Amino acid sequence: MSFKRLTEVESGRIVAGHHCYEVCRAYLRRMLEAPFAPFLRLDPAAGFGEIAPAQRTRAMNSSSPRSGGRKIAWQNVMTVLSAAILIGAEVFGAAFAGGWAVANYLDLGHYGVPVMQGIFFLGGIAVMFAFIRNAQRVEPFTTRG
Repeated sequence: MSFKRLTEVESGRIVAGHHCYEVCRAYLRRMLEAPFAPFLRLDPAAGFGEIAPAQRTRAMNSSSPRSGGRKIAWQNVMTVLSAAILIGAEVFGAAFAGGWAVANYLDLGHYGVPVMQGIFFLGGIAVMFAFIRNAQRVEPFTTRG
């Protein structure tokens, strides 16, 4: 469709009686009758019913063995893991910077900086451990059945 022919731009559904209806209909008819049109057509909606029936059959149920136990809730695991990566970067970055700042403030010397950073780093591990345990209560990693 040539944009030169458009005098005003509109959006929405074009129904019979619309002033652009005949132009759009002719354009679509010409496009569907083109030699390459068979490659553009979609399967009819009825074909989807054959691919994935609405009701499961006994054969489908028996082909996938069920453990009956717990299943891993991957969405919850990924949510907690993503949050742990983000929060861990902040916690360990703050531990590194905080250890440096405290060691310099207390004038602990050259060896005091890594010692303080190590202490703060251990505190960061404790914080992350507590975060993951509490997050697991909110977003359980496993579900029944």
